[in-house]
Amino acid sequence: NGFFNETPQNEAIERGLSSEKFGWFEGVFVRTCVNLLGVMLFMRMGWMAGQAGIVVALLQIILATAITCLTTLSMNALCTNGDIGAGGIYSMISRSLGPEAGAVIGIIFAFTNAAFVGLNLIGAAEAVVQIFEHFGIGITGISIHDIRIIGFSFLILIALIPIISLQFEAKTQSFFLILLVICIMDYFIGALILPNDDQIAKGFVGWKGYVAAGNLWPKWDGANFFSVFGVFFPSVTPIFTGACMSGDLKDPASAIPKGTFLSIFATSATYAVFIIFTGCTIISYATGNIADSQWNNQTCLAESCPYGLINDYNTVAISSGLSHIGMKIEPFIYAGILAASLSSALGCYMAAPRIFQSFAEDRLLPYISWFAKGYGPANDPRRGYLLTFIIAIIFTAIGDLNQIAPYISNFYLASFFLVNITCFHASWVNTPSFRPSFRYFNKWISLLSGAICFALMFLLDWISAVLSVTLMVVIWVYMAKMSPNVNWGTTSEAQLFNLALGSALKLYWTEEHVKNYRPKIILMSGNPSARPAMVDMASNITKDYGMLFLAHIKSGEITNEMRVSAIEAQKVWLRLRKVKAFYVLSEGKSLEDGIRRIGPICGLGKLRPNIVMLGFKTNWHECSETDLRDYFNVIHYALDMRFSLIIFRLQEGFDFSDFFTSVENKDDTSEENKPKEPPRNISFPTHLDIIQETAENTVKSLKDFVGMAVRVDRIFDSNNMQNKKESIDTLNEEHLTVPRQVMNSVNQFQRIQKEGTIDVWWLYDTGGIAILIAWILRNNNLWKNTKIRVFTVINDVKDTEKTKINLIEMLQKFRIPFSDVTVLTDSNPPSDETKLQFRDVIADWLDDDENARFKSFHFPPTRITKNELITLKELTNRHIRLRELLLQYSANATLIVMSLPMPVKGICSAPLYLAWLEMLTQNMPPFLLVRGNNSNVLTFYC
Repeated sequence: NGFFNETPQNEAIERGLSSEKFGWFEGVFVRTCVNLLGVMLFMRMGWMAGQAGIVVALLQIILATAITCLTTLSMNALCTNGDIGAGGIYSMISRSLGPEAGAVIGIIFAFTNAAFVGLNLIGAAEAVVQIFEHFGIGITGISIHDIRIIGFSFLILIALIPIISLQFEAKTQSFFLILLVICIMDYFIGALILPNDDQIAKGFVGWKGYVAAGNLWPKWDGANFFSVFGVFFPSVTPIFTGACMSGDLKDPASAIPKGTFLSIFATSATYAVFIIFTGCTIISYATGNIADSQWNNQTCLAESCPYGLINDYNTVAISSGLSHIGMKIEPFIYAGILAASLSSALGCYMAAPRIFQSFAEDRLLPYISWFAKGYGPANDPRRGYLLTFIIAIIFTAIGDLNQIAPYISNFYLASFFLVNITCFHASWVNTPSFRPSFRYFNKWISLLSGAICFALMFLLDWISAVLSVTLMVVIWVYMAKMSPNVNWGTTSEAQLFNLALGSALKLYWTEEHVKNYRPKIILMSGNPSARPAMVDMASNITKDYGMLFLAHIKSGEITNEMRVSAIEAQKVWLRLRKVKAFYVLSEGKSLEDGIRRIGPICGLGKLRPNIVMLGFKTNWHECSETDLRDYFNVIHYALDMRFSLIIFRLQEGFDFSDFFTSVENKDDTSEENKPKEPPRNISFPTHLDIIQETAENTVKSLKDFVGMAVRVDRIFDSNNMQNKKESIDTLNEEHLTVPRQVMNSVNQFQRIQKEGTIDVWWLYDTGGIAILIAWILRNNNLWKNTKIRVFTVINDVKDTEKTKINLIEMLQKFRIPFSDVTVLTDSNPPSDETKLQFRDVIADWLDDDENARFKSFHFPPTRITKNELITLKELTNRHIRLRELLLQYSANATLIVMSLPMPVKGICSAPLYLAWLEMLTQNMPPFLLVRGNNSNVLTFYC
């Protein structure tokens, strides 16, 4: 039906109910711990303590922990604000901030996790290559090739684990965690034992006061605060690991906060203890020669000392338990490195496909729904595994951690930024639906945390930060342009309400000024989808400059079901036709009754219509007196209520629904289902250049224009309740008979107009709205090929030149571009031929009885008497003469905009007034008759 459907994800959740589910410990704590305890624990903690010193290194750990904890607070608020489903962090952000932010996190975070698999495998492969080198073993003889081969082997092993089962994967992660704990304990035990000579020679001297004092403050040997922090920070970024498994948790709202916080505290404490242990037991520089240590040699420099905290990344291995017995390769430490690397790789390998699967299920981008399919009771994303496998292969093949690590860190920080901003935004817009059960968060802390994450992106590596931000902006702009039709109740939509309400209230108390005038049209359109050309013209006037209300008056009762169905159908049609308007549906016994109901209450505050726009009543000479009186009273009502008034005439008419033939059964050839002949009062203008449209555009027009018009008509068909619910899609174009020339006429104001003129006949000064509308249309891209010509008519030929000079000067002061100004006179009487034509127009409405107009109990009168013709002879001749001038000067114009004659109340009858308008507009190009409310809409002043 064109609207977002959450069924695929809901079905996935329902299928997951019967699958294997995890609690907070094995589902979140274990997975997050093994991801947070990375290779940096064994490879860089000693280096970090030597470079930054114990105090600053601990401060860096506290800073990193603070950032992750604050981000976790924001994440917990989001994940406890309802069921997040299986999408984890993607679902949190997309359902809160909208599809644009969802696409950013869905693409970037899934890709980052997939790339992180490759990076962790490189780390594991490097450790294995180091072991091989100790024993003189090599696969190819080139280390980078060996790293790639071993990395590919590890990747295959990682890829097989989730295929076996989720329980097996969980047990594997538990095994890795146990192994890590054993390795950590091995180091702690070794650090507490007195060192041997070999360990002392390499810098591990045991717990000495002078060692702690020497390593207390930074040395910054080729490094600085942010470079050291940049090396450490990626170790603490995988805090979303548990959230990414949300679909496999028994109670995500409880498990994610508990498991994530405990894992952060446990791992941060571990990193801090490692800093203290290494900083208090290992000196900064060591030569590896026991003699230098015995004689307390102080001449060791960074360039000449291969050992110590600064220059040796293996200080943890040197001081571990098994190193005391002289083993060259410390098995537990290298096992810890492998466990940390492979567990992180496995965690990311599990997370990336699930994020991308949820993203694919939402179908925000074309051609990705193939990845939405899941397998088995757990809805396993096997197709996502394939994509992750391919990305991991690419990054494993790079073989160099240092090249890619800064970009991965920045992508993680970008994810942190989005989580914090999402939480802040949800709380800031103050939507009633944001009621997280986790209460320990603050919107300003979330904002501060988001700002810190954004700043860190540039402080750590500005090049990768620029790339990350650029990618985020590109995805966001693309999604905003695509404008996916989803209905998630996002905080962005809530903010729109706040902004609209605040702006409307502020505008309400603002005094009106001529410079802030904007056309706000209420178009008496009836069913808009049946009168697209009329809607398009009004839209061309208000687009980018004003507001448009489409008033649809229906006689009889409108049920709530009818109202909701009609509004939704028209919203779809307006979106397809790219018209910015508000559809207003109201009951009314007549057109006059309808506008009297809608006119005073339409809009809000200063956002109320100031122009009433009508279509010209082309059948006025055939309609009943009641209908004629009703139409004439609408004109009077609009002017009495100080609305400006526009009457628009299109020679082929506006309501094309007479051409529609909806056939329930295309084999039905009954007489009533045969295509109708065009109505006799509709002709096709000679001034239009009919452009042949492609078959594709024709089919689209048939579906969105004809189909919607028929559907809306059926909504109000109380005799056929079943048809009211029929979808547009069931109205196949084969069932609809619409002449091609009709479709071209329907779309004429959606195409770029050919070179021509907009002729403004400025006959009366009612505020300048006629010339303003011409300027607005000229500024529209569809009318960019036209030029404005201005005509005015005076009585005395002697004033022609003076009037022209004054008019040119006034137009220049108004900053109205024009191509020509013409001053005409109506001193010559109209020709007999034109007078005869006028008599033919009013013939059916003439009444010889002079008192006929007063015998009716209805007002205004609907008969023309000879006395009225005599009284208004001068005005009648003026309009007849104007027709001759129009034919002479504007018969080939693209559009005519003319001042609307004033219907004198109580003097001019309805048929005589319509006869004037008929003479002015009959067989003319598209014609706008415009009358202002005598309030200026143009000003000379800045």
